[in-house]
Amino acid sequence: MRKEKLTLSVDEEVVKRARALDINISQATEMALRGFTAASGEADAAQIRAAYDYLFRAMMPTMLRLDATVEVGFDPDPQSDGSSLYLEPDGKLYWWHHTFDEASDTSLDQIKLSTLHNPAKVVSNWLDALRQAKEKNPERLKTIQLYSGIVEVMSKALIGPSSPRGPQQGNNGKTAPTKK
Repeated sequence: MRKEKLTLSVDEEVVKRARALDINISQATEMALRGFTAASGEADAAQIRAAYDYLFRAMMPTMLRLDATVEVGFDPDPQSDGSSLYLEPDGKLYWWHHTFDEASDTSLDQIKLSTLHNPAKVVSNWLDALRQAKEKNPERLKTIQLYSGIVEVMSKALIGPSSPRGPQQGNNGKTAPTKK
């Protein structure tokens, strides 16, 4: 397919955040335009849900790569503190009920469209979640490595040196010696 050169004006901050996350702006723009142009004329609820589904699926590869969850909606229930709708990296949706500090799974076809954030807010939240995950992941890795070292030292002190894969049985039923 032949590509056509296009000049766009996009909020400078959004462009900076997208570039910092290594997002291909041309590809993201093309995906958004495909979503907008897929259905012509008046949009019914099914078409709007399909467009949100397309948007969510476009976001998921980077969410998976960085293990990021994104708020995509909010229900301002007057009898509680409201509930936030989150999209997980694997595409699952759940409501987080602030008053009760509990979650409940849902699906796009069960959600009132009025509770979904507008696409600009969804994309802004997505970029924020990716940025936060990108900043947090190196720290998280260092912490895991630190605790792994602590566990290894404590294990050696408690039960002696062993293989990281655990004891191995030889042919004669004796535990194989570990390398030192």
